[in-house]
Amino acid sequence: MDQNKKDKIKARLKKVIHPIAGMILLLHAYVSYDSGHAAWFYFAIAGIIFFCVAIFHHALEARFRFIDNVFFILEAIASFVIAYEYSHFHKNGLMSVYILAGVLQLVAVFIYSRKRLKASKVK
Repeated sequence: MDQNKKDKIKARLKKVIHPIAGMILLLHAYVSYDSGHAAWFYFAIAGIIFFCVAIFHHALEARFRFIDNVFFILEAIASFVIAYEYSHFHKNGLMSVYILAGVLQLVAVFIYSRKRLKASKVK
């Protein structure tokens, strides 16, 4: 696969990562609301914030270089909180999926920060 095609795939992936995280948070907010838990409001606010970040991603990234890393860390924290909630309800399958998602988001932070450091050293 040539480099141009890889760059296009990476650009498409960057466009959908934050909306997917927002959708997951909003879906979890709905499930929490439906089951009567008080934390639904916080997940709804977080989901709306992630959708706003997705909408204004290009402008935010031009102004703040590490905006992706910050939001990947926040997404990882949200994933771990959701995993903790599912562990309370003894839903171990869902808990392990959210733990895996949180770990992968932290790996993405590590990869992006290394690429940024390498790019800044080259210039």
